[in-house]
Amino acid sequence: MAKVDVSTLVEYLRGFGVADALIPALIMTASFESGIQTGVEGTNPNQTKDFGVFQVNVEEFYDGDEPDKTITTFFDKKGREFTKDELKKQLRDNEKFSAEFAAHYINRLENNPESFNTGGDPLVKWTEYRERVKPFLSGEKIEGRTAPDIQDAINSYFDAYLLVHNLQETEKLKKNLKDLNDPKTGNYQVFNRVFIPNLKAGNIKELDPLAKDK
Repeated sequence: MAKVDVSTLVEYLRGFGVADALIPALIMTASFESGIQTGVEGTNPNQTKDFGVFQVNVEEFYDGDEPDKTITTFFDKKGREFTKDELKKQLRDNEKFSAEFAAHYINRLENNPESFNTGGDPLVKWTEYRERVKPFLSGEKIEGRTAPDIQDAINSYFDAYLLVHNLQETEKLKKNLKDLNDPKTGNYQVFNRVFIPNLKAGNIKELDPLAKDK
């Protein structure tokens, strides 16, 4: 088993299209499900197994050896088919593959809430989300896990939240800077004809609207 950095999972999940608002709760769920580790296999009461960072139960997506639409459309995205054993191995050992599948599944749940009976919440298919993360986000006390497990999960939530927020702010800043350098906008005129010349000349008062009153 190997621990996966929260920052790595945030990068993968955003890259695969998971909404920013879902990512902290999903990573907190992964903390309870697997400790955010690869190589994890969990056994269910019905003797089926869950695999990897997000503890995906592959058997739930098959009728015998026949894959359902979630699986077939995922194979279409990947450009190839996987045997059931190959899929289990990839989900267990490859955090990027696991994040890609989770993102694909969440997209299916978001687009088909009635078919999947999610009530509009695409994370409810994960047991640890239903039993611990969702209650926590509603202000309830987390029950049924050790104090270290709970603390690790809460830490992972806030780590993911801050990472997502910082990425959003960075993207916003880059967009604003791009707008400032766009000659088609008025921002370009202000930035290059007023701000830059005054900055070079050291005319700080021209840049500070309150300076005239000082």
